[in-house]
Amino acid sequence: MNLLDFLFGKKKTINDPVLGIIKSERIKGENHTKSYTWYAGYLIPNALEKSSVVMQGNNREPNPAQLTEIKYILHNLDSLYLKVDEKLAHEAKNQTPSEREAFKNWRNFLFLGAIHPANLDTSLNFELGFDPIDVKSNGYMSFTYSNREIIEMDGEAPK
Repeated sequence: MNLLDFLFGKKKTINDPVLGIIKSERIKGENHTKSYTWYAGYLIPNALEKSSVVMQGNNREPNPAQLTEIKYILHNLDSLYLKVDEKLAHEAKNQTPSEREAFKNWRNFLFLGAIHPANLDTSLNFELGFDPIDVKSNGYMSFTYSNREIIEMDGEAPK
C-alpha cells in the first residue's frame, strides 16, 4: 500500500458485463453506510467517444438499483430518443424558430454524453446530458429523467 492509499483510501474497481470497468472514488475504511461515487464509461453505438456514467454506492459496489436503471436506459436508447423527440416537440413553443429547426435534427449533432444522479443520493432520478458530437460546437441538451420519463429539459441549440 502506498502512502496516498494509506492517507486517502484506495480506488476500487469492479467489472460489469454491460458497463465494463466501474471505478470508485477513493474509499477508506469499511463503513458500508457511507456513500461513495462510482464512475464508468460506455460507448453508445455510433458515438465517437464514451459516455460518462456516474452512480452512487457504498464502499463495496455501486447502488444496484441505479446500476439496473442505467442499464435499462442504455438498452432502450431508441425509446429514450423518442421521448426526447416528444419533449422537444412539447417545448417547441418556448423556442425560437431557429432553435426549433436545429433541435429537429438533434441526433445529427448531439450524443448522450453523460448519465448521472440528479441528486447525490441513491434515488433513480438522473440527469441525461447530450453533448455536441463536434467538440467545437456549443449546443447541448440536458434532461431530468425520473420513473422512466423525461420530466424537465434545458438546452441550447448550436449557433
